Amino acid sequence: MVERNNVYVNCGEPETLGTVVEPRTFYPYTLDAPANLPTIVPAAPRGRN
Repeated sequence: MVERNNVYVNCGEPETLGTVVEPRTFYPYTLDAPANLPTIVPAAPRGRN
């Protein structure tokens, strides 16, 4: 498991091991700051109900 830029709340640190190919190798994207996710995720459009 590989992890980057995570925010941990009321949980332990994960165990990590290994490497992965960076997604940027395959497609462009903009990384959001983990601290902003509580605001971003609830505001995201939702799928079908």
